[in-house]
Amino acid sequence: MAQKKQEYWQKQLETAYANPKYKQWIKTSKNIARRYRNQAFLSDNTRKKADLDGDCKGYNLLYRNVSVRLPFILPYIPKVQIDRTNRDNDQVARVASMILERTTAKLIDCPQFKRAFSYVKLDAELSNFGVVWVSYAPFYTQDGFLKEDVTFDYVSHEDFIWQKSKHWDDCGWVARRKRMTEEDVKKQFPGLRLPDDLTDDEMDEIEASGLIDEKDREDKTVSVYEIWDKWDRKVYIFHPTYKKILATYDYPYDIEFPCARPLSYDEFTDSTVPVSRHAQYLAQYEAVDDINKKITQIKNALRVAGGYDASIPDFGKIFDADNDNSLIGLKNTEKLNGKPLESVVWMLPQDNVVAALERLKTVRDEYINDIQKGLGIYDVLEGETQKQDAYGTNRLKGSFGTMRLQDDQKDAIYFVQDTIRIACDIICQTFEPVSLLAYSTIEYAEQDPELIIKALDLLHTDRLKNTRLSISLEDVRSYYDSDYKANISELWTNVFNQLTAVSGMVQQIPEMAIIAKPAIMSMIRGYKVGAFVEQEMEKAIDNAIAAYQERMAQPQQPTPDMIKAQNEQAKIQLDSQKLQLEAQKTGAELQNTQMKDATALQLENKRADAEIAKIVSDTEINKAKVSIMKQDAERKERELDAEIELALFSALHPEQNVDTNLGSIA
Repeated sequence: MAQKKQEYWQKQLETAYANPKYKQWIKTSKNIARRYRNQAFLSDNTRKKADLDGDCKGYNLLYRNVSVRLPFILPYIPKVQIDRTNRDNDQVARVASMILERTTAKLIDCPQFKRAFSYVKLDAELSNFGVVWVSYAPFYTQDGFLKEDVTFDYVSHEDFIWQKSKHWDDCGWVARRKRMTEEDVKKQFPGLRLPDDLTDDEMDEIEASGLIDEKDREDKTVSVYEIWDKWDRKVYIFHPTYKKILATYDYPYDIEFPCARPLSYDEFTDSTVPVSRHAQYLAQYEAVDDINKKITQIKNALRVAGGYDASIPDFGKIFDADNDNSLIGLKNTEKLNGKPLESVVWMLPQDNVVAALERLKTVRDEYINDIQKGLGIYDVLEGETQKQDAYGTNRLKGSFGTMRLQDDQKDAIYFVQDTIRIACDIICQTFEPVSLLAYSTIEYAEQDPELIIKALDLLHTDRLKNTRLSISLEDVRSYYDSDYKANISELWTNVFNQLTAVSGMVQQIPEMAIIAKPAIMSMIRGYKVGAFVEQEMEKAIDNAIAAYQERMAQPQQPTPDMIKAQNEQAKIQLDSQKLQLEAQKTGAELQNTQMKDATALQLENKRADAEIAKIVSDTEINKAKVSIMKQDAERKERELDAEIELALFSALHPEQNVDTNLGSIA
């Protein structure tokens, strides 16, 4: 049975390493890593020392792009947040979340955790694959006390192997390669009998399968695989050199794998084998390298060259390299005879060379812009703010500058969140209550011992499988003490405003006191800092409501102050009635005066209308008189004209007898 199991895992590992997509990805990732280090690409024969040590001097665009992207992917480890799923009145879950959050925060606040995720970011950027391995690591101190810890180990993409499938959910096993010396293997697995040393041919055969590599020979180490099989719930320690299972044990924790799904920015639907994002731009990177080589060649060829008239022998000293800011005495200059200097000096033309150089730089910049736009780096560079820019301009640049990187940021945050979730599962299943209390110091924040015991039992029994606790991470924003203080200030400001509004409502409608507590508590639970004062605030509200209800239920005896207040109230009411009567009297008088004024106004209006009618009638009579007078004047004027004409005619014709009175000839 053991022999079959050993052969099975030998076959599984060889099949995984022989996957064509996997082999191509490993080769491409190595070349990208060498380009990042500014080293030459690996040739097909990777054993050549010259290929491994060769340098690729020049413009390292990949290093620049990675250096710009890394700070924006995950600038710091986000603060872990563990809270009740529904933020309801579950006090046990509240205390349990505080214990687990404090414990986890202390365990991840260590150099190993930060260093592991720093390596993962770089590995994911170059190979599009980053892995962190979470382990339970208890040890005893010098005083003999048990110290429990959780370790976070970075696993290189070359040392991580998994069952190839279309989706990660279908992956049945994962393994990491640990490089150990033979002495370490024998010390860790005492009594193990290993066969004699293998021949070079046998080692070459094993290395060709991918189970070991050249590092084992160079560093004289042994590759040992730690395999986690989720279907059998078994862990195997496999020695590929001797094809032997060194150890087998059951899953120590109730988890799927000790690592989260690897950090990968680009995933595909047909395979879990990634493809480096920078591999998509290898052709552009190589084109930039070729252009840089041509630019270097042209720069080397771009130099001052030409000739001059030998009859002026000292003329060449002007172009000596040692001649700087000095004048040279020339002889036989009379031969110039007023001619321009170009007549005795001939320079080779450089216009075409300079134009070609500028064109190459333009093409190179176009390639660089295409690469940076695809990687989102162009947006970051365009989003760089300047001190002289306006406030709104800087905000716009800052928002747009990371727009294309936000998906990568989310992938990184989800990866950290899944890794911390695995750590929380391990903490809940393995840590002793004493260790949880020591890490969390919950006794200083919670005074109820029974509640603490129930919370510890909740973490140990239910763990994170139920819906009472949820794990998340804060946004990608800096978390400073000023933010914590601002949250506390905002919480208490809102609590004060809420209490003021609720107290006024309860005084008017006492029945509304029932909803006062849920309204205030829901607001407090909305703040993370409110978890520390939630229970005390709830007790204070309960006591206040109970005292108010008791006071309302008891019959109240009038006190001297109350009697005085009642008398003052009665006096105020009497004064108010007097004011009302005076107001009514004044209103009646005002109404009577208004009626009199209205009658007088009507009479005045009638009198004015009669006068206007009389004026109109007199005007019509006058118009008639004027018309008659005008007609009489016109008639007299016509008679006068006729008399003048007859008189004139009589004077001109005396022979005729004219009757000037009748206006006719006799």
